[in-house]
Amino acid sequence: MVAQILLISAFCLPSVLLQESPVDLKAIQKSAQALATATKKGDVATLLEGTYPKAVEMMGGKGAAEKAIRSAMDDFGKKGITFTKAECSEPKEIQKVDGKWYTVVPMVLEMQVPNGLATAPSYLLGVSEDGGRVWKFIDGSGLKNAKGREVMLPGIHEKLKLPTYQPPKFTPNP
Repeated sequence: MVAQILLISAFCLPSVLLQESPVDLKAIQKSAQALATATKKGDVATLLEGTYPKAVEMMGGKGAAEKAIRSAMDDFGKKGITFTKAECSEPKEIQKVDGKWYTVVPMVLEMQVPNGLATAPSYLLGVSEDGGRVWKFIDGSGLKNAKGREVMLPGIHEKLKLPTYQPPKFTPNP
């Protein structure tokens, strides 16, 4: 009897251990929300920590990326633009392509501009290279055209289901 249990365990246990554990979509949303909140607050260190490494590399590395982000935030401030809302929703599905996991995290950004409010529906593309344990993100606005997608996601962008770009909506001040 013990031999039979050991034999069954030898065949069944590996398949149980090799099953993918379920991905916690709420945890992905929480990670994405940390980046959205960092955008709103101007927390460049958190933005860089959560950004997909290839995106940072394409900006010229961490130092150049930090400088570019700070410059953009300074420009927003000089133009009277402030973030009033940065909110992520829970992703709906995980897409597995060529050994990496991807998910679309819907996001809404609201910015107070000198003459009104701009609301920008967008998304963060989450990328995990370790089976869903750690997620890094790419701003969906950089993926709005085929060239941006091909540069950031060479050879696989056409395999991913990505949302269509939606321009910001403007509501004038009363």
